[in-house]
Amino acid sequence: MSMSSSVIPENRFVSYRQYVLIIICFFLNIVDGFDITMIAVTIADIGKSLEIREASQGIVFSFALAGMMIGAMVVAPVSDLIGRRVLLLLSLATIVISVSCTPLSVNLSTLAFFRFLSGLGGGALLAAQATLVSEFSPERYKTLCVTFVTAGYPIGAMTTGFVATLVIPEYGWHVMFYIGGALTLFLLVLSSTLLPESVEFLLIKQPKNADVKLKKILSDFNISNGPVHFESITRKNGLISNIQALFLPSNRKATLLLWLVFCSCSSTLYFLMSWIPKLATQIGFEQSVSYSAFSYFSFGGVCGILLLGFLSSRFEVVKLVGVFLFFSTLFMLLMAYGAENELMFLFSIYFVGLTLQSAYNALYAVATRLYPAAVRSTGVGWAIGIGRLGAVIAPAVAGVLLANGTGASSSIGLFSLPILISSFAAFLIMKETK
Repeated sequence: MSMSSSVIPENRFVSYRQYVLIIICFFLNIVDGFDITMIAVTIADIGKSLEIREASQGIVFSFALAGMMIGAMVVAPVSDLIGRRVLLLLSLATIVISVSCTPLSVNLSTLAFFRFLSGLGGGALLAAQATLVSEFSPERYKTLCVTFVTAGYPIGAMTTGFVATLVIPEYGWHVMFYIGGALTLFLLVLSSTLLPESVEFLLIKQPKNADVKLKKILSDFNISNGPVHFESITRKNGLISNIQALFLPSNRKATLLLWLVFCSCSSTLYFLMSWIPKLATQIGFEQSVSYSAFSYFSFGGVCGILLLGFLSSRFEVVKLVGVFLFFSTLFMLLMAYGAENELMFLFSIYFVGLTLQSAYNALYAVATRLYPAAVRSTGVGWAIGIGRLGAVIAPAVAGVLLANGTGASSSIGLFSLPILISSFAAFLIMKETK
């Protein structure tokens, strides 16, 4: 698969502005994770306030997830046409409006609508900023930068519960959304001031005043790689043609394999995120252990993301993903059938979190490397969107299995299979891209 050449030096950072861009995008992911998961800790209070029955509250989550899928698969590809920076700012504005207006909801319909808009902005934002970070990072450190930035999302999600315990009892659920809206607005202003447009986008799409914008960016970022030439435009790309480009003979196999890995990984990841407490108690551990297990899983994810990011400067990222997923399968099986005591159970779930979550996060870096700049956001967005299908289906399937008497160990063992499949698919991607 072809890669577009970059004017960014391959082996080193050349400007503090690169660090600023990465840090801003890291905080964008933290706030995005906070905004998107906020509904999980407020839905009970919102249900009482708006008199929404418990059976109907799931609709709100479905609308948010649908928004994220559409944002990733339909809205994010627009950045290949109008620019990464423009779409990123529009996505942030959408999140600011929808999150800030959520407390104004009067019934289930308006609440679902605002959460759909939040998901729409969040899904588009995730793909756009990952692409932008990739295009401004040195080749050697692309994976480290992208995994570091995308690690902000789970950190933001973890922060939500902590903030909720401090805010909701004292001030009510409304304030959570005002906090989220205010933080996102601050980052919108900061991003509009400090984030540049993608150099590769300017070179390929050549929008109005592209040469002036490009010179300013190269100057601001202290980039001097010699003369930079605009690519010849042979055709005008549109959304449909960009999606079709993912299935060109040079891209088709790698695209389908990438989708398989994203979907399989997210199915097991969201199975665990949804059912860890229930699985722990079914195996026979105390309730306190189930809470600790979730913390171990989350902490393992943060450690794994940092570890894989560090290793990525020395080894090929897709190979690391395959290796980490293979070991994740082994730790899943240990958790299912070999965790005879509390210590062994927490040990295994920590390493499942370390290997699985880091590999899943690294897939964003894999996706940004697979596609040329002209269709990069399209490729990343569709991979994220397809991955959400696994996130939707897996927790529901697990719920049916557990409700119908399938044991916790058998369920964990069953969901280790998608990870094993993902591992082999990652190695096939590596073979395809050589």
